[in-house]
Amino acid sequence: MSLELEICGKTAPIRLSPRRELFEAAADFYYLLNRGYNRKLILDLVTSRYSLSRLERLCLYRSVFSKSVSNLRRAKLVKVGALNEYGKLVIDGFNQVSTVASALIGDTLVASTDGLVRDLAATNRKVTLCPLYVSALYFLLSILSRLFKGDVVIVFDSQVSWSKHFAEIARELCKLQSLNCTALLSNKADLTVVVQAKEGIPVASSDSVIVDRVARVFDLAGELGKIISPCAVLEIVVSQVEEAQPT
Repeated sequence: MSLELEICGKTAPIRLSPRRELFEAAADFYYLLNRGYNRKLILDLVTSRYSLSRLERLCLYRSVFSKSVSNLRRAKLVKVGALNEYGKLVIDGFNQVSTVASALIGDTLVASTDGLVRDLAATNRKVTLCPLYVSALYFLLSILSRLFKGDVVIVFDSQVSWSKHFAEIARELCKLQSLNCTALLSNKADLTVVVQAKEGIPVASSDSVIVDRVARVFDLAGELGKIISPCAVLEIVVSQVEEAQPT
């Protein structure tokens, strides 16, 4: 297989400073979510009250969830040591590649209240067929080959540019790593991931829509992110938020 990679676009690290106002906003957001208020309305409210930047707002949106939602998702998390108890792992392709790519270039990652690690690149950087994202895919599959001995299904969203080429590269990399791997293209990638994960098969994804619809979740990219760039992980954890709640 011979492919010509593009030059990567914006690769300057996306950095978020952990200022006090961000954590105060997170506390209010978490408190109001637990009281049942509309998520978008209260996100607008705390953004205005604390003069949050666009990136800080995105951080709250991707990292703070109600206590009930957070607990339900945490209960689904599969630990690294238990992964081989399952014969199959389904990977949400671009979701996981994006987070690993963010870790590789030193973006801020957020450890969310639901136990998952997420990137902040979604609205700031597009996935393209360039060395950064191909390297992220290689790193992800290379480490996975050392952790997991079962069947791997990687689902790529066919509506994303270069998805066909990413699937081809994934198949070749799996062969190199001796992974029993299937790479699928789907124009309804979220649904395909959920269907592939029936009967309790773990899914590697931090996409809330997917996480809420499957039985088990393995935070593959998050675990790798904490190894690659531990100092770049900003923790928005329940204990911090609850301590700052209004009384």
